Amino acid sequence: MEHIEQHLVHIISEIVGSPGREYHLGKFEGLAWFLNNAETPVVSLKKYDKTVNVYAMTWSQNHELAKAVETTFGKSAIGKSCIRIRKLTPDREQVLKNVIQFEISR
Repeated sequence: MEHIEQHLVHIISEIVGSPGREYHLGKFEGLAWFLNNAETPVVSLKKYDKTVNVYAMTWSQNHELAKAVETTFGKSAIGKSCIRIRKLTPDREQVLKNVIQFEISR
């Protein structure tokens, strides 16, 4: 999972245009990316033993993007605001890039 986490940190930082920073909210501890000094992160990430979760709040509101995420990752890998990643393929990476770009454009 360490390799996937590092790769995702690089991808997200590149798209958002800034490095992630440690973020704590209740029990959540992970990395988060913010836009324009906002208090709420646009994207956050947390590594678990078997998955790396990418948290983004609004991607599921875009029907086409939500369908691409479900088709690419499978329904069981999707939460209300997260995508659980066990392995990262080129297709999955592209869909994640689309999710992140959607989040920063909102």
